[in-house]
Amino acid sequence: MESFDINTNQTGVSSLITEHMKYLTIMYSVGYTVSLVSLITAVFIMTVFRRLHCARNTIHINMFVSFILRAAMSLMKDTLLVDKLGFPSDVRRVEDGRLEFLENSSHWECKLFFTCFHYTLNANYAWVFVEGLYLYMLIHVAVFTENSSVKWFILGGWGSPFISILPWTIVRATLDDTYCWNINTVKEYFWILKLPIILLIVTNFGFFISIIWVLFTKLVASNAQEARKYRYKKLAKSTLVLIPLFGVHYILFIWLPEEGMNDMAELVKLYYEMFFNSFQGFFISLLFCFLNGEVRGEIRKKWERYWLQRTGGAANSSRSSSLRFGQTMTSYVPARGRSSVHSSNGEKIDHVGLNGHHLSDMKLSGEVLCDRLKPMKPPAEGACSNTLLAPESCDSEESKLMLDAETRNL
Repeated sequence: MESFDINTNQTGVSSLITEHMKYLTIMYSVGYTVSLVSLITAVFIMTVFRRLHCARNTIHINMFVSFILRAAMSLMKDTLLVDKLGFPSDVRRVEDGRLEFLENSSHWECKLFFTCFHYTLNANYAWVFVEGLYLYMLIHVAVFTENSSVKWFILGGWGSPFISILPWTIVRATLDDTYCWNINTVKEYFWILKLPIILLIVTNFGFFISIIWVLFTKLVASNAQEARKYRYKKLAKSTLVLIPLFGVHYILFIWLPEEGMNDMAELVKLYYEMFFNSFQGFFISLLFCFLNGEVRGEIRKKWERYWLQRTGGAANSSRSSSLRFGQTMTSYVPARGRSSVHSSNGEKIDHVGLNGHHLSDMKLSGEVLCDRLKPMKPPAEGACSNTLLAPESCDSEESKLMLDAETRNL
């Protein structure tokens, strides 16, 4: 039986890392919990509203689900495992406080758990890559039919992790069948999982640079009469939106070796990676759901319809009684961009411009408000266009590149 002493640093972890492990655990537990709640809410919102059903949002939802699985598996790992080593049935604590790994069983439960854990990690990186690939093709590929391509994106996002998971599982089961497959006794085998992730991160970073260059060239070539400072501000805004989408933060420490780092550098790396890995799902849901003008517009219309149903009796009574000036019955008659108010005997009282900012002296705000709040007929499912970066409308073809209409005009 193999013994592990977590407290006396026999696991190879430096005393500085051990001292901060409690704070690291609290930080990423809060991050994954916040991400989990926000992502589940985002998936619910984007699934319920039919006007949000389109190719772009289908890819968003799948990426959200990958972040949900990653957060859930990370929280389960801390909750179900004993000191992140194994399930209670896999280890026991001896009298001196050390953990002892039991070798009298196959431990298939914890091995299956860590296999699924690595699959969710790889699937999450794969879906971040799919988002980057989708935007890259949307911008650079002249003939790109996104609706017919969605199924291939879905197949690649959920199927590509098996390319590394299956070989790694076979190698661990035949050549390194130790513990719960969570400790890499032969570090070379772990590169079967790590190398594809590095390739995805580097490729996605290339997509990021390419798209930023396209936005920059459009900004330089723009004939819009606006201050240079304001135009570069819009470029910076777009860049900040793309950073969490492309997982650019991964690239910072990816080149550092796993061993040979001093304790302080390793601690900084842990805080950086744990923070962004745990809160990335929250940032993604915030940018592409909760701050999305299209999503907020759908929620606002849903609330307005609900409120009109609640107050429907009073609204109908108000609409049916017309507007009165003293004892004179009036009506609002639009006619080619202008409108007139007629008395009950047919005499014209005044003209009101539909595109003006006033309605003469009449109090027609009630009628105008009710007309504006009439629910529009929703388009057919899947009718929204292929916009990606949280546009103001899923129906706007002009919003392929930017976060909103303002940023789109680079």
